Amino acid sequence: MARGEAWALCAGPTAFTLGEVTRVTGTAVSTSLDRPTSVASEFITTRSSFAGTDVNKPLIMGVLNVTPDSFSDGGKYASAEAAITHGAALLQA
Repeated sequence: MARGEAWALCAGPTAFTLGEVTRVTGTAVSTSLDRPTSVASEFITTRSSFAGTDVNKPLIMGVLNVTPDSFSDGGKYASAEAAITHGAALLQA
């Protein structure tokens, strides 16, 4: 690929060259792989912050499920101490 052919995601350091566009019309769904020029401005321009969070850089979220019947960890962090310890580890990471 020639230099400059990729689009910068939200005007940042991450770029893409191909997009999958899915459109839903009534009950019909159509998907195409292309350079989505009709919707590109949504992905390549700098975005306003959302709820005080800068959405123009990669964000990572950790989910801490503290219910004893958790399907993902089997209640591993159900105690207050275990939940706090793991939450602090997620924040540090």
